[in-house]
Amino acid sequence: MNITQTPKKRTRILFISQTPLHSSSTNRYVALCRTLIAEGFAVTLFFIGKGKSPEDSAIVYPREIDGIDIRTTMPIPPFLLGNQGIFSALAASIYLLATCFPLLAVHCLRTDIVTLAKPLPFGGFLALLCTAITRKPLVLDCDDWEGVGGFATIKQGGNAFAKAVITYFEERIPVASRAVVVVSAILKKRMELCGIPDDRILYLPPGADISRFSPAVSGDVVRSRFGLNDALVICYLGLFKPGGANWQFIIDIFAGITCKEARARLFVIGHGVELETARAYAERLGCADKIVFAGKVEHADVPSYLAAADIFILPYSDEFPHTLLNIGRASQKLYEYMAMGKPVVASDIGEVRESLKDGGGVLVPGNTADPFSDHIIALLASPNTMTALGSEARRRTENTYNYGSLGRKLAALYRKILET
Repeated sequence: MNITQTPKKRTRILFISQTPLHSSSTNRYVALCRTLIAEGFAVTLFFIGKGKSPEDSAIVYPREIDGIDIRTTMPIPPFLLGNQGIFSALAASIYLLATCFPLLAVHCLRTDIVTLAKPLPFGGFLALLCTAITRKPLVLDCDDWEGVGGFATIKQGGNAFAKAVITYFEERIPVASRAVVVVSAILKKRMELCGIPDDRILYLPPGADISRFSPAVSGDVVRSRFGLNDALVICYLGLFKPGGANWQFIIDIFAGITCKEARARLFVIGHGVELETARAYAERLGCADKIVFAGKVEHADVPSYLAAADIFILPYSDEFPHTLLNIGRASQKLYEYMAMGKPVVASDIGEVRESLKDGGGVLVPGNTADPFSDHIIALLASPNTMTALGSEARRRTENTYNYGSLGRKLAALYRKILET
């Protein structure tokens, strides 16, 4: 007798993103979702709004990426995304209830677990409401310190109301969640101070797609295109905007290198509203002719641009409010740097220290340019050291900081939630 077996139903994950497609945070979510798909989950990545800038609004969202279903809401009007006051917050709540809530609620009904990326007010308000109504378990993913002391302090200025609301959601959503995913040790500590027990917190730093970001990728075409064939290339990848690249620090570091190494070139991959200001600053320091600005590069093309580098740099400020922000974050670019098998010179702070200590890279204490410059000059003069540091960095991504192993840890968390 033939017995037809019913295919096993796949666990459905709804991943709510509050950052636009192709942002560094969303690139991380997509990479994790790819592994979840490979682990047998069905995943929908749901975008609330389409970012703040006209550039973000122009992004075309596909219906599917590598097996991940993509869904979007209507764009949120710009006047609701500016500096928030009580009345604009009320208007935003009404708009979200009228336009975003019905669609999100339907998707929550169809899913098994809801994951909210970032504990920010818009997505937090909708996620708390939808999961309360549908009684679906909520998992919170925290990849930055968002409230007072972090991005809210930098971006909201003197807007006490906005800072209070952001901080409230950052502290309230974890309490309502079945589990919290954090990318750094300090964010884990922050969740513990919110009363979240250790067994409900998953430490999950970012990683790299080590099949795409690899020493095997050639940078020859990029070096030729930008006139870098005979140069010693120091590379930085990042956005030039408030809360983004510490571009003045980066240019100060490079200016100190050019005094002693004429072949050095700074290769900057990125764009943003402060890019022209950075160019003007380099002109004043007299090193602009040795800086190559590549501009915006699609994430799919980033590996070939990184392959053009000899050394990567990742300098952070250690001054408040950047202290909590920088030790609380775990930068995606760090792990993509490491996966390329080239040496990284970075600030001795937070998760950067954890990832590069004991031979994974060069850690520089403080936030003055001269020590950074000196370390890079010494490294350029020692090819064997560069090779050893690059090889160890690559080994760490293969063993730990890759989205295959990281995604499997997230999959195990979801299975645990469904079993309890």
